[in-house]
Amino acid sequence: MPGSPILIATLESLGMKPVSISGGEIFTALQLGTVDGQESTVSWAYGQGFAEVQKFLTETNHAVTGTGLYMNADFYNGLPEKVRDAVDRAAREATNHVNGFCQMYDRTIIDKFKSAGLQVTRVKTAEVQPLVKHIWQEHASSVGGMSVIESLVADGKTKY
Repeated sequence: MPGSPILIATLESLGMKPVSISGGEIFTALQLGTVDGQESTVSWAYGQGFAEVQKFLTETNHAVTGTGLYMNADFYNGLPEKVRDAVDRAAREATNHVNGFCQMYDRTIIDKFKSAGLQVTRVKTAEVQPLVKHIWQEHASSVGGMSVIESLVADGKTKY
């Protein structure tokens, strides 16, 4: 898994013993039994051929890769209100479209894992969140505060 302190603490709080190894070494580590799992997006895992060396896939939604559009705040604030409104609408439409596509693509990849014989389990997020909430508070300052985390959690409840 990646060496993210937040991710490591999260997985440890769920009883796992995460280790960070190079992405190029994961296939062999799975194949030899050096590790019994890996953490990644489903599309990356499928592209790496992990369906050949793992038997299980657990959908956790512990991380969501989304799309955002960013603009210099001074430039944006200097735009006329009608232009800002149009930019806001276009940004929402574009990010919703791309995020919807990504969700559909992930479902397609998960179906490919199932076709390859992997047992797929979907974790009920509401059951896991109480086990990791302390991690949110411990690391809130590094991600912009609890309001950012609460916004992401609320967004996740409506979309996933």
